Amino acid sequence: MAIHLPQLKKRCFPEDFKLHESLKNLLTSALILILGVVSLLNVNPTGAKLVYGVDGMTFETFPVGVTFILIGLASVYFIISGLKVLAYLKEKAVIGNQSQTVQDFKRLIYLQRLAIVIGLSLYAFSLGKINFLISTALFLYFTGLLLGRRDYIKFAALSVAGAIVVYLLFVYFFKLAL
Repeated sequence: MAIHLPQLKKRCFPEDFKLHESLKNLLTSALILILGVVSLLNVNPTGAKLVYGVDGMTFETFPVGVTFILIGLASVYFIISGLKVLAYLKEKAVIGNQSQTVQDFKRLIYLQRLAIVIGLSLYAFSLGKINFLISTALFLYFTGLLLGRRDYIKFAALSVAGAIVVYLLFVYFFKLAL
């Protein structure tokens, strides 16, 4: 059963993306919470008291008030992010194990990278043997196919145009002979 890279991305990436995004939010909220607590301990070195009343806060107590707001919002952010991570983990447990799909995706990405490195080596080798425009256009075209482009004619035109632009850039702008 051959599985193409775009199909694997659709099957693997959204769930993993949700988990990574939720964990990133959880970590960010924890760091903001820690920042708020540390700044609360260090923001009021004079020991000024929080003044309530008609005038509101003074210049000495304003940073303390802002720090309490920061801690409150970070706490809400932390709780929401934690709930999203828990919801994802429950959903993942219900769906089941998709480790085979993820392993296929990782293997395909590895093979794709290896093919691009081999293609780049062949491109560097062919530069001395074949015309620059031809080898550059072929390299761009086959690299695009490896990365999942499926509109062959449009991408062939873009590869030729890209090779011409790179040639003109090197010859006329950088004044290098190719």
